Amino acid sequence: MDSKTYMYRFLDPDGYRLINQTGVQQACFPMDGCAYNACWDGFLAPDGRVYLAAASEITVGEYAKMVEYRFEDNSFHDLFYSRDVILPPERAITASKFHTSTDVMEDGRIITVTHTTDKAPSHPTWLYLQYYENVWEGFPGSSIILYDPKTGKAENVGIPVPRESLYGGVYNRKNHCYYAIGYARGHLYEYSFLTKRVTDFGKVTEFETFRIHLGPDYNVYGVSKSGTMFRLDTEKRELVNLNHTFPPKNGGPDDSMSVFTRAMGGAVNVPGTSKFLFTLFQSEGMYLYDTATDELKNLGNYRSADAYCKGFDSYEGVFSMKFDSNGVLWYPITCYSNASRGNADFSFRLGPSLMRWDLFRGGRPECLGMIGTPKRANATVSSIMLDNKRGRMYLVDTNHAQDGMSLLAIDMKQFLPHMYECGPRCCDPYIYPKTPRYVAMRAKSDEQRRIMNENSADFRPSRMIPVYLWRSCKPEDSRVIGLTWLDSNTVEGVCGDCGKAKYCFRVTVGGELSMFQPIEKIPEEHRQWLKAHLLPQKTELPSGLDWPCVCGRRYKAVPSADADWSDGKKLVGTLDGVLAVLNGKCVFSLGMAAPSGPVHCLDTDAAKTVAYGVAGDPDDLGSVFRYDDKHGLRWLGRLYCAGGDYPTAASNDLSSIAVNPGGTMLAVGSKDRLGVVYIITI
Repeated sequence: MDSKTYMYRFLDPDGYRLINQTGVQQACFPMDGCAYNACWDGFLAPDGRVYLAAASEITVGEYAKMVEYRFEDNSFHDLFYSRDVILPPERAITASKFHTSTDVMEDGRIITVTHTTDKAPSHPTWLYLQYYENVWEGFPGSSIILYDPKTGKAENVGIPVPRESLYGGVYNRKNHCYYAIGYARGHLYEYSFLTKRVTDFGKVTEFETFRIHLGPDYNVYGVSKSGTMFRLDTEKRELVNLNHTFPPKNGGPDDSMSVFTRAMGGAVNVPGTSKFLFTLFQSEGMYLYDTATDELKNLGNYRSADAYCKGFDSYEGVFSMKFDSNGVLWYPITCYSNASRGNADFSFRLGPSLMRWDLFRGGRPECLGMIGTPKRANATVSSIMLDNKRGRMYLVDTNHAQDGMSLLAIDMKQFLPHMYECGPRCCDPYIYPKTPRYVAMRAKSDEQRRIMNENSADFRPSRMIPVYLWRSCKPEDSRVIGLTWLDSNTVEGVCGDCGKAKYCFRVTVGGELSMFQPIEKIPEEHRQWLKAHLLPQKTELPSGLDWPCVCGRRYKAVPSADADWSDGKKLVGTLDGVLAVLNGKCVFSLGMAAPSGPVHCLDTDAAKTVAYGVAGDPDDLGSVFRYDDKHGLRWLGRLYCAGGDYPTAASNDLSSIAVNPGGTMLAVGSKDRLGVVYIITI
């Protein structure tokens, strides 16, 4: 087969050709009834041992285990179960996986971190955000685990960030520190093995951005879901947003098919240079970044130079890539079709393809065929490993119709002479949408998705547009201090760092940042006006009132926000997140406005009959709530834009909320390191 002309043909069985099978062997977990249906972490140790993180993903609530694959007998061997190491609480969301976090230390010990995408024993499915603040049924937090291959023992280092699930981790042997991204809050954390301390560098990205990369300069690099590149200087301990922003695919809105949007995908250092390669999810470019010069190049489309496939219009991205001993880049890619078949929406994922690109010798991307064997195609290749010393390639398969994980091992000495020869047809029913197995798999996935949507913790208004203040200044100076509506079409606000105002800005209802300038350039008269009208305002209420409290926390029964209410009353929120009505000197408790933390700001419509507020502890997830006398107090959820029609954004520490004069729109500001203003149609 000439790989440069190989093309998949949509729904054509003869068009789904596998890679040549010479030197190929496959090891599979049990296909039916196996809890370990995923593997998002494959790691090749310097001694040639292959480690796989067997994960339970949205199935039965099993705990992750680490296994070893042995090429010689094509088999898996259990090493340790996470549940035996971390001593998990019985009711908690399970530590169901290790996710893109495995690395090796100087002494040969393997470091990994637990993650979760599976349910607690009593939950119908995975409900991580819904139970984030729940001490019993929530996720306790990721545990750092060290495994010593010499002794066969695993050690629990502890939970560096309570409640937060960590992934995308890398170990820096230069300073003996481990770095990871927080799943829910998007913060970058450092754990030092020398000091045993955790450092929170603040928010670097939105929810669900799981890839970071340790560059050849021993600094940490990543890309936010909204497409901005950042670097942590691990020596100076400085976090910097680089001057590189990646637009959405085809210049349009974010592709809602991918939960990852524009976050960093696969990345690999270029041997003997100061450069590394990386890709983005929902992007088709291969990027080369020089850590010495800050130069970024787009090397072009990582798909085949000619037509890669006919009838497929969306690409998941590259999860992993590696160089062989000749400097040729190898990587898997996955594509989708979003075509309409009859009256029903039709979405179809083709099995991943094996690609090679001799890019530094002027070559072009080459497709060698679908990854897998005739009986089982791979679903998503989460990791590619190249053992150049022993001449072997390993490809990790995950989420195959929610069956057990698998690994494809290739003897490269046997494979390379035949790699351009066409492989056999794939007979795996997983890749044929009309087969009963595929239909059953989709039905199961749809049901799980239905349950998760019905129990969503997201605030889902009819329209929500995020405006990224952090791209207009130093991110630390973008924290929103206060907001107010100038009129029905314009929001004005102030942002800064540590409560010190540095910039004044205006945002239109269409999401345009129409003004952004230093606060000192604002006329003194307008500054005084802003001081009087920005929300939140300092709470000034009569002393001696009996404010409601959570039992045992009377010291937090302190007003933190208030707003005028109908009939001369006031709505009052407390430091403990309780909402109350003040009528003269009578205080009537309405209950908890949010799962945790203080009420930060309240505002009402012009009639003072509908109120909105924001609340939350800075270390938890910020919340929006609503109150009116007819329907009572309702927690609306967290602010999270998942892409699609509007840009991706997620904020956890909410500072301000303001209702427009007509009561039809909200403006919400965050005081995260990545300051955002949300324009919301209610």
